[in-house]
Amino acid sequence: MKEEIVLKAEKREIGKKSFVKKLRKEGKVPAIIYGGDKDPVPISVSLSEFLHLSHKYHLASHIISVQYNGVKENVLVKDIQFDPVKDTISHIDFIRITPKREIEVDVPLEFVGESPGEKKGGILDFVLRTLRVRTVPGKLPEKITLDISSLDMGGVILVKDLKLPEGVKPLIDEDAVVITVLSPKEEEVEEVAPEEAEPEVIKKGKEEEKKEEEGEEKGE
Repeated sequence: MKEEIVLKAEKREIGKKSFVKKLRKEGKVPAIIYGGDKDPVPISVSLSEFLHLSHKYHLASHIISVQYNGVKENVLVKDIQFDPVKDTISHIDFIRITPKREIEVDVPLEFVGESPGEKKGGILDFVLRTLRVRTVPGKLPEKITLDISSLDMGGVILVKDLKLPEGVKPLIDEDAVVITVLSPKEEEVEEVAPEEAEPEVIKKGKEEEKKEEEGEEKGE
């Protein structure tokens, strides 16, 4: 059973910049919960608590239980906005989920095992690190594990090779590459010599020959 992720919050006022500044001074971040055929709810959450959860979990693929003023709502992180100057979180969007309504989520891929191709000197090329899937909330996997212990030099694993849980559908081409083992190559850069310009003397000589030929033709 999945561990429940709880994030405590408080309802907040909207439309007052002074109130938002006060929140940030208190170490809180303004956020909003919307979707699910309900009215949006403006809230604030602890920045340190949110960062702690984001370091511990891949929040984009985890259902979060946001609790505020005696209310509990299951949500997903929809968007995180950053301050362009301070590079800190300035706002968070949460979207409500309902048990029977399908959701689209980027689930992290976990690669396990040792690739024989890598042992031979090959280079692992991780084309995908997450996989966009569609499923109902109750079947959302925390991660998708991929065993690469049989991946030899030049080997490729495609999306269609992944073992996905029942009810989880990938949203990209099934022939898309997930990971491959590249052979080490030394690219030889060939220097192309520039075309040498004709010496001025030869160029003039050709022009004079052309004039003489034209004169002879007229004389005939």
